[in-house]
Parts: sequence; structure tokens; C-alpha cells
Amino acid sequence: SLANARTRYTLAMHGLSAWCSRIAESYRRLQELLLSQIGRHKTWVAEQRLAVIGLTGRIGQMQLLGHQQISARIASASSFLDQANPERQLKLGYAIVKSSKGKIIRSVKEVSTGDVLATQVSDGNITSLVR
Repeated sequence: SLANARTRYTLAMHGLSAWCSRIAESYRRLQELLLSQIGRHKTWVAEQRLAVIGLTGRIGQMQLLGHQQISARIASASSFLDQANPERQLKLGYAIVKSSKGKIIRSVKEVSTGDVLATQVSDGNITSLVR
């Protein structure tokens, strides 16, 4: 019936809104993870991709509610996750620099002459001595 379809449509739109909020929150968390351990991030990205795949499975149930719009949002979210992946950032030439104690260095003010730094790049680590 039309009333039933409207109810399902309303519920689906609420679900999409919540899903979009989760994606926005995921983006914020992804930026924080870029500055922390890459290994931890790999696990999180895998979980988020599984969530996207799970949402993809629900598309068949929502055909009457705008299949094309939902598909576009999922593709956009997947693309976003790929673009924000810290490993991709490292391959673009960025690096993560840490002190000998493992603290991420964000400013030259955080190091002194004689400090040993570990620099993570896309294909390994570099150890440096500050002069």
C-alpha cells in the first residue's frame, strides 16, 4: 500500500541520515589514525569496508526508495576511505616522524640536537640523528 511504502521510505531515509553521520564521524577518526599507528588503522579501515559491504547488501531491499542515489553514496564513501588511507598518503611522499620514544613529531620545536628520529615512509623506516 502507499502508506506502507511511505513508512518504509521514511525509515530508509532516517537510516541514510544516520549512515551519513557515521561516515562523517569515520572521516574524523581516520584523520586521527593517520597520526597514530598504521597497523591499527588497517584494522579500522577493514572494519569500515565491511560495514560498507553490509550496507551494499541492503540496497536490494531499498529499490523502491532510490536505488541509484544509495549506490552513489556508497561508492562515494568507499572512494573516500581509499583516498584517506594513510598508506596512500605515505605513497604520495608524506612521512610520519617519531621520537625514539615513539611520540609523533609535529614541529621542529619538539626535537633537539642529538635526538634520534624514526621516519616512516611508504616502503620502510629511516633512522636519523638530529644535528
